[in-house]
Amino acid sequence: MIPKFQYKKFFYSHGKLLLTGEYLILYGAYGLAFPTVKGQSLSIYYGDKGSVLRWKSLNEINKPWFECVFILPSLEICYETEKKTALKLRNLLLEYRKLQKKFLKNSENKIFVKTKLEFPINWGLGSSSTLISNISKWAKVNPYVLLEKNFLMGSGYDIACGFYKKPIFYKLKKNKKPHIIPIDFNPTFKEKLFFLHLNKKQNTCDGIRFFLSKKKIFPEKK
Repeated sequence: MIPKFQYKKFFYSHGKLLLTGEYLILYGAYGLAFPTVKGQSLSIYYGDKGSVLRWKSLNEINKPWFECVFILPSLEICYETEKKTALKLRNLLLEYRKLQKKFLKNSENKIFVKTKLEFPINWGLGSSSTLISNISKWAKVNPYVLLEKNFLMGSGYDIACGFYKKPIFYKLKKNKKPHIIPIDFNPTFKEKLFFLHLNKKQNTCDGIRFFLSKKKIFPEKK
């Protein structure tokens, strides 16, 4: 129960697992991806008149891991528990505003946003991609436009998983537009598949930069 705030909207996106493809998707290969049962939710509440956006992110055990307060409509940061995360979030929200001019611009009420992860953030199941998927639904913006503008790195398969409830074949076209085919995945060995967390989560951006640096092996697309 959140005092003085009235519940308005709820969005949910599934996490992601990529079984095949890895960075080869960036070069036109198909990847087999799975939306996970666990994901992330985004709830929006509106309060009385004011020009503030309050943001709180909860982990899988309902403990806050990040909080921030923005002044609207400038999205100036006036409070944060982690500066780097606050700046990333601000840049993301501003990028959405470029695509949706009225997004977080004309609100006359205080806004409270609560995000809730259903998996540990260090598992690498998509704490960022599920957030992007949820904000895209909120702002009514096609998230793949962010890929086309090079604001996001990667193929976008993780964002796609946030919108689907079943496995998908995912391919990135030369124009960076996704080609997504929902499929039924029901192999005879499905009961012998397990998710094993090795506690070795890697930085996606660093991994992509390393992959793209191997020009002799993977020449740039023309």
